[in-house]
Amino acid sequence: MKLLLQQEIELAEALHEAAVATRDTAKEVSDTTKEIRDSHLAANTASAIEETAEAAGETVRAAEETARQLPKAAPETTKTVKKGAAKARKATKATSEKTEKTIKKEAAKARIKTTNLQRKAKASLAKQKRSMHQVGKKSAKKKGS
Repeated sequence: MKLLLQQEIELAEALHEAAVATRDTAKEVSDTTKEIRDSHLAANTASAIEETAEAAGETVRAAEETARQLPKAAPETTKTVKKGAAKARKATKATSEKTEKTIKKEAAKARIKTTNLQRKAKASLAKQKRSMHQVGKKSAKKKGS
């Protein structure tokens, strides 16, 4: 009788531990998913890229217009303005490429983290099932004895 009671207590404890582990893993997955959704990282970065590109475009257009107006009055100034416009184009392109790489890298990290959390949840569930199965086997063996 005491042996059967002890087995039932062990089974209840194992079930409790497995349930707590599963709950914690599910909460962690949920929290991470919410963080990714709420961060708006991709949207904010894309917006900043658009604003930067527009500002750089306006700068380039102004520099080109200035370059067209000055050839007769100041040949040296025209060269300087054209060089400035070329530098602005290069800087805009470099910033855009760097930001795009950053977005891709952060998105990849988020996907990896989500995948790992999903694996963790599956492993926890499998562990819970094995634990319940093992305790059930022990109970059946002891009852048969």
